[in-house]
Amino acid sequence: MSEASAVPPVLELRPRAMHYAWGKRGSASAVARLAARHLPDPVDEDTPYAELWMGTHPNAPSTVLALDDNPLPTILASHPSLLGTKYRDLPFLFKVLSVGTALSIQAHPDKPRARALHAAHPDIYKDPNHKPEMAIALTHFEALYGFRAPRAIDEALRAYPEFARVAGESAVEAFWAAMDGANAEHPAPEDAEWEVVEAADLEEVRHALRGLLTAVMTCDAEVVREALEEMVARIAESEEDVDVLLRRVHDQYPGDVGVFCVLLMNHVQLSPGQALFMGANELHAYLAGDCIEVMATSDNVVRAGLTPKLKDVETLTDMLTYAMGPANLLDPAPHPDCAHTVVYDPPIPEFAVHSTTLANGDGVTLPALDGPSVLLVTGGAGRLHVAEDEETVAIAPGSVYLVAPGTSVPVVSDGDEDLIVYRAYCDAHLDDE
Repeated sequence: MSEASAVPPVLELRPRAMHYAWGKRGSASAVARLAARHLPDPVDEDTPYAELWMGTHPNAPSTVLALDDNPLPTILASHPSLLGTKYRDLPFLFKVLSVGTALSIQAHPDKPRARALHAAHPDIYKDPNHKPEMAIALTHFEALYGFRAPRAIDEALRAYPEFARVAGESAVEAFWAAMDGANAEHPAPEDAEWEVVEAADLEEVRHALRGLLTAVMTCDAEVVREALEEMVARIAESEEDVDVLLRRVHDQYPGDVGVFCVLLMNHVQLSPGQALFMGANELHAYLAGDCIEVMATSDNVVRAGLTPKLKDVETLTDMLTYAMGPANLLDPAPHPDCAHTVVYDPPIPEFAVHSTTLANGDGVTLPALDGPSVLLVTGGAGRLHVAEDEETVAIAPGSVYLVAPGTSVPVVSDGDEDLIVYRAYCDAHLDDE
């Protein structure tokens, strides 16, 4: 039997659930509900179900059900046709996240920095790859992403004296001086919600913002704790959105300097189906909700707050872009050749996502792609073909399949609720840069 015919082109996978402390607990977690069909025991209502991993990452590789639950990397190594000629490994990691409490203030390095960090600290930064990410909301989803516009940060320094105290007089005065210079060059209307775009691009403002962030994140821990306690007490009765968020994050991480990032960063709220792309060297933190996430295959995270894990403030403050202004959401586009399907296509080659929604009785053939893909059912019930000469198989929430290049997949919905299928894929040529 030839290698190409040794296994079918569509293989059911067993994903791995990860139990990080920040995850939603029990059946409140979308991860738990999707993982349930693969677990040997019922969902434990006291256990956090934080992430569902679908891919080849060595920390939690998926296994192939029909091939004795062998790890997916092993199967791909012995059957390279499942990847196609362009790839030596699956170039992305597909996940579901269920966020109960805030994740760390973090960023992911670009490729050159990832290689340098891995070479210098392989025990901390365990691979040399970058890690761009995209989150697609399954429920209402909240995150901090990128820096607020200069005027908003300026106003926060004036409205929250505890914040200014932690930053320190020198860093605050330097930021205000840079703002004064930028405003003189590019005056903005008094009622403008955002500072003029040109000001956000000025090197002096970014340099001052870097100094401000560094001063905040390196402030003495006792000074931070006292300032946070004073601030939270002062805003205890406020119903302003930012104050409600400050109190919530402080309740989760009392005394943590990362709480002040609420005043520096954009509070992004996604409705189901909306997406956020996070490129290299951009500051972010997930706050709450359930989402689909896809990323380049890496686990490199540089953290600086809202975490008991290692904080690498020096690396983080050195690597950020310090771009300011509102977060840019990624809008899906209708698929040109596949009905009931939209495409999330971020500006990187490693991955994109199709989302297909079928009402009862509707069917569609998911198109053949040039590269490998992984599909996940998140809602409804239906059937799909795993091979042309075989019967259809039943699919339900938590069903996960690897699809080989050049393989179309007929799918039909036969449940009372919409059948929802997400398909992460890569069909671009990836170089080694």
